[in-house]
Amino acid sequence: MSSNSLFSVFFISIISIAYPINSESTSQIVHEKYDVTKIVHDTSARISLVKNLNKISYPGIRSLIHELDSFSGENLSPLLTEMLRKNDSNDKCDDDLRYTFENLLPFGGWGTKMLDSYAKPERGIFQGNLHWLGDFNECVGVYAPRKITEYNKTVGDFHGQYCTLTVTAHLGDISLPLSIGTCLPDSCHPTSDKIQLKNQTSFRHIGKSANPIFTDAKLTCQPKFEKFTTAAIFVILLLSVFIFLATAGSLITAYEHLAKIEVNRNIVRTTGFVIAKPVDGDIDIKSIHGDDNDSPNLGNTRKVASLPAWLEQVKPFFNCFCIFTNGAKLLDTSDTEGQLPFLHGIRFLSLSWVIVGHTHAFVMAYVRNIREVISFIDHWPFQIIMNGFYSVDSFFLLSGFLLAYLFFEMSAKNNGKVPWLYFYIHRYVRLTPVYMIMLGFQTTIFSYMGSGPLWTSNEIDKNCGQYWWRNLLYINNFFDATEMCVGWSWYLANDMQFFVISPIILIALWRWMKFFNMVYTKPYTRISPYLVGIGLAYYLYKRRESACGKNSLVTLSLGWLISSGIVLACMFGLYHRHMSVLEMSFYNAFNRTCFAGGLAWVIYVCITGQGGVVNKILSFKLFIPLGRLTYCAYLVHPIVIQATYMSMKAMIEFSHITMVIYFLGFLVLSYGIAFITSLLFESPVIRLDKLVRNKLTKT
Repeated sequence: MSSNSLFSVFFISIISIAYPINSESTSQIVHEKYDVTKIVHDTSARISLVKNLNKISYPGIRSLIHELDSFSGENLSPLLTEMLRKNDSNDKCDDDLRYTFENLLPFGGWGTKMLDSYAKPERGIFQGNLHWLGDFNECVGVYAPRKITEYNKTVGDFHGQYCTLTVTAHLGDISLPLSIGTCLPDSCHPTSDKIQLKNQTSFRHIGKSANPIFTDAKLTCQPKFEKFTTAAIFVILLLSVFIFLATAGSLITAYEHLAKIEVNRNIVRTTGFVIAKPVDGDIDIKSIHGDDNDSPNLGNTRKVASLPAWLEQVKPFFNCFCIFTNGAKLLDTSDTEGQLPFLHGIRFLSLSWVIVGHTHAFVMAYVRNIREVISFIDHWPFQIIMNGFYSVDSFFLLSGFLLAYLFFEMSAKNNGKVPWLYFYIHRYVRLTPVYMIMLGFQTTIFSYMGSGPLWTSNEIDKNCGQYWWRNLLYINNFFDATEMCVGWSWYLANDMQFFVISPIILIALWRWMKFFNMVYTKPYTRISPYLVGIGLAYYLYKRRESACGKNSLVTLSLGWLISSGIVLACMFGLYHRHMSVLEMSFYNAFNRTCFAGGLAWVIYVCITGQGGVVNKILSFKLFIPLGRLTYCAYLVHPIVIQATYMSMKAMIEFSHITMVIYFLGFLVLSYGIAFITSLLFESPVIRLDKLVRNKLTKT
């Protein structure tokens, strides 16, 4: 397999973790915001760059470097002036530019700093480093003092404005995109329309036969911070309401337990809080006062003020938002009856796999040594990252298994009667509120939270502004990829759709086993792991009915051997292997089902008490709270990665150690933010759902 082909396979494999790519994804990009479709577009451009660099000889590269240096030094200023005159009729812009050039001396003044912030030719051009950022902070930190000219014109009184000039260098049939960071007065407002250069600059040292020229200049400037849009203000108000409710609920809970009704002589003095878990599952926060030498005479009791009557009535509502209660439940690692702790370990490890894949996928548009990336990924251990899409299949497997497992448990208790309407409502309420809050934050507020040469504008994503309702209905994956709002939400749509149609399969399993065989033999591309999970739950239910004992050592050994072989074949089977169309068709048809089958064996041995050391590792206490936070972590981790990469002031030097550090940082930050998100949004909604359900049950 060639280097370019390998890189293309890597890119497609990794990006499919977040987004199913269609043939139009890389050619019809309508997103103005940073999203997965933009990643597809940008990374495809980097792949084309590598291919074009491979066509140029080293002498040609040396001449190219010389011409690029000449272009940035001799032609850049005249080009910018010409572009601004064509695109900006603002006279003050021309005056401020002239004022800037007049103040290049004395050395070290604001004019010198403005010029110094311009990007210069950098090392590694042959490695694909054609994106020169300059110094963003130095540019925006410049201030030109106000001055009255001899013609009674006012100049100056402006700040530096960071802009990016992109041009295309043509060398025969080879096109190389060049990006140069520049600094202009913020009184200049160039449009983003492409302009054909008036004077096409030739590569003098390569020869006339190649006919190389610079064309298609485009100047794009970072916008100033604008006022929040109406949508952003609405989202901020919504977040503020949740924060207020969390504060109020926490204060009420703290007040109840700090203002004790009776104080007796057995209370001892301490300085902290003791958190205990009573029968109802809510926490009890006790403040204890006194010491071991207290006199028995302190046995007198006294009354303290209780909550007002109206507050007592709404207390259950506010308690749903209490961060003490919700935090204790999230961090609780105690064993409860019916809990499957090993599933938390699978959840956490699967999401870690997703994050490491996205860490590598998103970075491709920001690495300066894109050509070296090929040599880094051409090793068999990297297949784990290249095949990261299996991590999503593990989530589908878990979803199908848990749904079916609970269904069979409930059906056995209620003679096959299951409240499906409640199941649907509960699922929708469980997932949607925090999902919509994340979507609103991503599309309205996120752009205001950072700056830099790689940061996007603060305009609302046109897709989300127009098609957000598709996400609300979980049908966004049925439309064109370039119209999707929040690219990684395709998984949530798939999972909800599988949940909606699952009763057909589950009821068929419960009543008509022969009918199920007809359904199961026609697997769908994404639903196959989900069906494997349902099948596993059904087998475990039947196995428990027949009171089967534990498997023999031979059976267990054979099961581990087969499942491990299947998973390893899925992970590493394509490494340096040229497959025919027929072989690739079979692989694409069955690889997800096979991987899910291998993972299903792990669930089987763990749930039947035969998992051994694997079960102990997956049931590690720390995985329990991390597993609970997986949903929120999935929602927020792309935002964390985006914010980090887009805030970079320099291109990234790709290396394994660098990516490991980024991955660990993203993992910790994602789960930290997920904890806060769950405390403020997810857990309150879950408890409100339970509160309403209990009220309806009593009535």
